[in-house]
Amino acid sequence: MNYNYLKYFRVLAKTEHYTHASEMLNISQPSLSHAISELENELGVTLFEKQGRNIRLTKYGKFYYDYVEQGLTEIEHGNNFIKSLASVDSGTIDLGFIYTLGAYYIPNVMKRFLKTHPGIHFNLYQNTSPTIIKNLRDQTFDVGFCSKVENTNDINYIPVVKEEIVLVVSKHHPLAKYDSIDLTKIKDSEKWILYSNRSGLRPYLDQVFKTVRIQPSIQCEVVEDSAALGLVAINYGIALVPKIDMIKLYDVKDIKIENKLEDRTIYMATLKNRYLTPSVNKFINYLVHYTFDNQKPENE
Repeated sequence: MNYNYLKYFRVLAKTEHYTHASEMLNISQPSLSHAISELENELGVTLFEKQGRNIRLTKYGKFYYDYVEQGLTEIEHGNNFIKSLASVDSGTIDLGFIYTLGAYYIPNVMKRFLKTHPGIHFNLYQNTSPTIIKNLRDQTFDVGFCSKVENTNDINYIPVVKEEIVLVVSKHHPLAKYDSIDLTKIKDSEKWILYSNRSGLRPYLDQVFKTVRIQPSIQCEVVEDSAALGLVAINYGIALVPKIDMIKLYDVKDIKIENKLEDRTIYMATLKNRYLTPSVNKFINYLVHYTFDNQKPENE
């Protein structure tokens, strides 16, 4: 079925006049007549009949017009919707990010980006790093912010955030008297609240414990920062967490770690060899420059 023939049929059905319809469509009258003839041959019915110098729809033409009008209207709505999603000025970006970025980093990045691109819309989703990678692969997300995940050669990672890791304890815990601490001095009897294996932070923390030769006694495992901080606040255990503003909301003490540890790196992740809309590419390019600008020395 030729899409253009359906559009020609709709215009001719409305005007019931070949000359007027061909002028509106900017095609020759013979071309219009040929298109309608081809359409009638394909359907096996006559769609128009002569009425004096004009034409009119047959009974079958009237039936068919209702379906064509509805179908073309839906297609046009779909075309407009897809164009709006893909537009460089009014597109939509599906963005996934880990929990630690929800309070400050993502809102701040969006605020700055939307100052110059106010027509672009975001759909936001929070989850763990492995789930974010899964959703990039199934194309639920356009862009993800997460830790690196093993066996993800199909993912492009760009480092965007460095997070300091701190020890958090209840303000009523004996360790709360310290402002900094050597992790090797922590007693083996301490109970630890760890991020679960579903968290992208867990491999980093496992390496930290290995480096300082601690075999943590695990009290429980969590996925979200808020859960870890809430449990620490009731003195259920101690935890290593990223130094985020959320810590201030809980009755806990964050303690600087004296051991030489690498900062935790968070990446902007995208699926390799996948088509990205102009609006998504614009956001990615903005993030690259935003990250570079924020990493410049202050005296530059």
